[in-house]
Amino acid sequence: MQNIFYKKLSSLLALVLLVSFTSVQAQVMETEPNNTPGTANIIPLNGSASGAISPVGDVDWYQLTTTGDGQLNITLNNTGNQDLKDITLYDNDGVTSLKGVSVGNGIGGFIYNGVAAGTFYIKVIGHSGNETGAYTLSDLLLVPARANDQEPNNTIAQADRLNLNDSTQGHLGYYYNNHRDTTDWYKVTTNADGQLNIILDNTGNGDLKTVRLFDTTGTPLLNSQNVGNGIGGLNTNGLAAGTYYIQIIGTDPNDFGAYLLSDTLITLARAKDQEPNNTILQADRLNLNDSTQGHLGYYYNNHRDTTDWYKVTTNADGQLNIILDNTGNNDQKTVNVFDTTGNPLLNSQNVGNGIGGLNTTGLAAGTYYIQIIGTNSNDFGAYLLSDTLITTARPNDKEPNNTFSVATPLAINDTTDGHYGYYYAGKRDTADWYKINITSRGRLQLVLDNTGNAGLETLNLYDASGTTLVKGTNVGNGVGGFESDTLSPGIYYIQIISGAGGNYNTFGPYQLSDSLFTALPVTLVNFNGKITDNIALLSWSTETENNNKGFEVQKSLDGHSFAAIGFVNGAGNSSAVNTYNYTDIKILGGDNYYRLKQIDIDRNFSYSPTIRLNYKHFDWAILGNPVTSASWMQLQLTKTTKVAIQVLSVNGKVINIINKGTISAGTYSIPLNLGNAPAGIYTVRLLTDDGTFAKKVTK
Repeated sequence: MQNIFYKKLSSLLALVLLVSFTSVQAQVMETEPNNTPGTANIIPLNGSASGAISPVGDVDWYQLTTTGDGQLNITLNNTGNQDLKDITLYDNDGVTSLKGVSVGNGIGGFIYNGVAAGTFYIKVIGHSGNETGAYTLSDLLLVPARANDQEPNNTIAQADRLNLNDSTQGHLGYYYNNHRDTTDWYKVTTNADGQLNIILDNTGNGDLKTVRLFDTTGTPLLNSQNVGNGIGGLNTNGLAAGTYYIQIIGTDPNDFGAYLLSDTLITLARAKDQEPNNTILQADRLNLNDSTQGHLGYYYNNHRDTTDWYKVTTNADGQLNIILDNTGNNDQKTVNVFDTTGNPLLNSQNVGNGIGGLNTTGLAAGTYYIQIIGTNSNDFGAYLLSDTLITTARPNDKEPNNTFSVATPLAINDTTDGHYGYYYAGKRDTADWYKINITSRGRLQLVLDNTGNAGLETLNLYDASGTTLVKGTNVGNGVGGFESDTLSPGIYYIQIISGAGGNYNTFGPYQLSDSLFTALPVTLVNFNGKITDNIALLSWSTETENNNKGFEVQKSLDGHSFAAIGFVNGAGNSSAVNTYNYTDIKILGGDNYYRLKQIDIDRNFSYSPTIRLNYKHFDWAILGNPVTSASWMQLQLTKTTKVAIQVLSVNGKVINIINKGTISAGTYSIPLNLGNAPAGIYTVRLLTDDGTFAKKVTK
């Protein structure tokens, strides 16, 4: 498969050059004997020799040594002779005939292309054995423009080194000493994951070549391409850093020619994860509320990195969000979250080739494992892995307190925060216990705030044994509780358990409050309230009164923190039914809680049960005026708005600013403290999106 134009051009060039051989090229005269390869005369490369066939049957041998691969042109000038002569080219052994021709009585010869550097033999003989006469034998070697590769490199063990992102020149298929160089091997070492591009420039050759890429072990074949006689190659993506082997072979065993071999590694924009991390025991560390980059699915040495593991340690209960950015990859990836033991699987998501992830809520503080795997075994690509922990607003209770024997102490008339139902290490915190010591006979009120949780909670009260239920209720996902019958002094246990009807997968934060109402010297028959015309009307009745000074009316917006808003005198001593009333004109939107503080003449006191009145309306009030360190502002919002509070002196100077930013609809208690400001009259100004409001206070 040689180029015909190339053959004609070479022959013409040889004939033209032959004319000048006698003047510009080295020329030798034949010396006898030279009738065998062993006695052959030396003919110079790109030179000539003069000789004669005489007598009849004479044979002349010449030895020619080439210095490079190329095209060997042999020309015999037999001009002026009537005889015909045969010229034949032999291999290094002087026996293997490579090519020959009968010249006749003029100028002729042949072209033998694809010879390698070495020693060859040329025989000149009369065509029939009877021809005689003088002649001139000439040779010309046309070498390729590209340099030869370093030989031997015909096996993978002898592979030449090809630098990364570089090129090299080589020859293939040239013949010498009964051997044709049919294979060239190269090895290239990459320093990063990516796409390895191999380009073979075979331009100008009549032969066809195939380029192949092999793994570092020489097997398997990773990619292959028949380049032909132009420029081509192969792009192999998904390769990890390592040493790979390139093989160049002729498509036909007799193909030959020079070539240019180039390689380019296209790397990834994202950094690689730290290997090995393909098992849970080798997991890389992912910091909390942080991100890391990694690669998955890249191949080397008969191994594809199909799994990456990470471990993240959370420091609080909450929701662990895992985001995997797989943008720009054709592959699809799956992200899994496992418990600290590697079992069970807590959550899973097929991210695809974009951005996705999973939100796993109800997790307790601890170490969790993240697994990234290709959805298909051949998937590969770079990714960005991020994690975020969303914690609860309320702090956790002190653990362990999952049995009454390790119950957390709770003071009388106190409040505590806690969590229930959060999972870690194969265990879910399904019960919290508290211990309360009642020192006076009375009724115990328990309030559990479970607002905002999807789970349901049950609140129970047990006696000193921790096994006998005194009273209990299912609070649900709001605010609830109960008041016990009159209890004798002693130890009691409060239990909070997650779920209702055997559902133990519920979780969330809560607030627990207790109030003790001791036996009253006043027998309270009822305590009621209603809202009419934006006014809270409170009423209560007593059956008997003993040394009753009166009733301090107290108010709260959260059911826990109360402040006095008025006082109603009692009857002192009475065995008749007495009815009392109180009007609160400063009712706020949302929940308004009220209770009575009954005060004896000797200053002993006790509390009534708490009632709640709900009023949906924008309003604000200052509780505690004149202002002390215990005063605060109560604010009810019906929509999201920006809120700021200013305190101004009598001359209009701003002495304090409280900027709350943008807050959502709801009821808020904001401490109001004038600090070291002198006694006097001040203006409290409330600024919202709907306008500015002001109230006067004194200190």
